[in-house]
Amino acid sequence: MAVDVSANVSIGAFASQPDSLNFLSPLGFRLTINRIPNVIYYCQAVTLPEMSIDELETQTPFVSLKNPGSKLRFGPVIIRFRVNENMRNYIEIYNWLHALGRPDSFQQTLDWATSQDSPKTSKTDEIINQLSDGTLSVLTSANNPSIRIKFLDMFPTSLTALDFDATLTDVEYLEASVQFAYRKYEIEVL
Repeated sequence: MAVDVSANVSIGAFASQPDSLNFLSPLGFRLTINRIPNVIYYCQAVTLPEMSIDELETQTPFVSLKNPGSKLRFGPVIIRFRVNENMRNYIEIYNWLHALGRPDSFQQTLDWATSQDSPKTSKTDEIINQLSDGTLSVLTSANNPSIRIKFLDMFPTSLTALDFDATLTDVEYLEASVQFAYRKYEIEVL
């Protein structure tokens, strides 16, 4: 008597096949952060940050047992952009950092926050809105958004230096990187 194993194979081995065989391209993304439209227009790269959780150890007489903790940690969002000729995009980040750091007076932050068009964050009830939400859209091979990653309550924490160099023999356009902290990020499959 012959046993039909094809039914068992199709149920077990092929039941969990992926629905898309295309790989994710690093070229397919679109970033939006309302507070810095000039930076986003010249965006060259975005780093989707790492995420980790605390680890708790329980001591036993024989071995230390590891258990998941209760606090998530999110790494920084890093954006690399080309600096445009009038440095408008670099100055957007410079002004934001300057206002957050208040090197001259508390009034700087108030003046900067009130000069912005509208609330840019999920915390709409704040009097001085220093944060901005951002969205990274991941595109399919057909350039359609398939995943939306929303960063909540972002603010810049560092801006790289610009190296002007008259000894270069070829024009290498200046690029800068800005690092952002944020409260959390959420991933939505569209």
